[in-house]
Amino acid sequence: MKIFFFATIGLLYSCILMVHGWRLDPILLFSQVLIIASLLVAGWENIRLRGLLSNMAKLKKKEKQNY
Repeated sequence: MKIFFFATIGLLYSCILMVHGWRLDPILLFSQVLIIASLLVAGWENIRLRGLLSNMAKLKKKEKQNY
């Protein structure tokens, strides 16, 4: 669900920047930087959690094979 939110906000801001250019208020740039930072943090968390889940699945598979 977060992915759709971030994609929509990113599309909105990129359309605004294409129409108005970089002459916009610095607050818009700051809000865009905050959204990109939160997107990077959420992406990093998802990648890390997927890695942990795959490691747990491998460990469970090895435990089943040992019995």
